[in-house]
Amino acid sequence: MRLASVAQQFAQGNIEFTNNNLDLATNGEGFFVLNDNGSRVYSRAGAFSIDRDGYVVNSNGQQLQVFTPIGGSSTAFNTGSLADLQISLTEGAPNPTSSVEMAMNMDASSTSAGAIAAFNPAVPSSYNYSTSYTIYDSLGSQHTSTMYFLKDSAAANTWHTWLYADNGTASTNVTDGGNAYSTLVFNNNGSLATVNGAAATSVTYDALAMTNGAANVTLTQDYADVTQFGGDFAVNSLFRMAMPQAV
Repeated sequence: MRLASVAQQFAQGNIEFTNNNLDLATNGEGFFVLNDNGSRVYSRAGAFSIDRDGYVVNSNGQQLQVFTPIGGSSTAFNTGSLADLQISLTEGAPNPTSSVEMAMNMDASSTSAGAIAAFNPAVPSSYNYSTSYTIYDSLGSQHTSTMYFLKDSAAANTWHTWLYADNGTASTNVTDGGNAYSTLVFNNNGSLATVNGAAATSVTYDALAMTNGAANVTLTQDYADVTQFGGDFAVNSLFRMAMPQAV
């Protein structure tokens, strides 16, 4: 038996999820750039970890290199030079959740659960649907934020929505208009028409009060990708953003 040849294979492989947050994959062409004791090497293997000094390294101890941010920016980078990626091992100051973008569908065939005045988060029969997600306060603590949806009993293509933190025990639910709820009106093709009577897509909920000593959370809810089609109520995605830190 004799080895005929050794050839490198760079074809795209399957991308799978792992339990390591530092595992990376290259989709398409390209390589990870690594520092091997001052020499630059390239690899498509994305299994990385952190060494005792906080550098992101592969199994050979080669350090992953990246473009450095300009002036602490999170969007502008110096593409003229590379540096070893080093992650701080100390805890940074927490950033409270500041906005949530959602994509969901309200069932157009739903029958209203009742009047606005009768809404009660503790009474499931007083609203049509609800969904929850986690937000973070200024101390980094988690809170459950729950949205409730009620179809208007008289106006066509109209829904009302409430936002509560911690199951309603810590939320003042103040919106930009001073109402305890927001109103979504949809076009006859199922797309969003207005939010609180304006051609807007978002609502800012002020002073979501926390009970653990953290600052009140101001949360902007983006409804741009909410639809009303003739299908089941469905939450397709929820994307949370934290308040940026000052630099």
